Amino acid sequence: MLAKDIMTKEVITVSPDMDLKEVAELFIRHNISGAPVVDSHHRLVGVITEGDLVKQQRPLQKPLYLMFLDSAFPINQREIKDELKALTASKVEELMSSEPITLPEYADVSELAQLMLSKKINRLPIVNEEDELLGIVTRQDIIRASYLGEDND
Repeated sequence: MLAKDIMTKEVITVSPDMDLKEVAELFIRHNISGAPVVDSHHRLVGVITEGDLVKQQRPLQKPLYLMFLDSAFPINQREIKDELKALTASKVEELMSSEPITLPEYADVSELAQLMLSKKINRLPIVNEEDELLGIVTRQDIIRASYLGEDND
């Protein structure tokens, strides 16, 4: 069985300039936990998830310093900078994962499952050679096809 056989073709997407509050409302209204981010040409530019929105609610991590010769050197400066950027984000493009993991429509379901497990992700956007979004496969799609013999046609 291939990705094209089980993927959802009518995908709920968001745009990079969408407000995060709108995304939260969309997730709740459609009972979804993530969405592909597409540009005006329907090319995939990222993915945003509930986890991204929840991550924004945690407290800022305190900087760690290495003391050497009466001087303090920050050792997690990049993580703090990234975390601060996420905490202050108001648009999708500021919070999304900008290098999403994707597969083509002819990928085998076993490849989808392996990638989801190894990368600890719940959804895989399916794209063509131009990175145009064709569909999405979730863990539930794999379960539905594998155990119930159903596809998303």
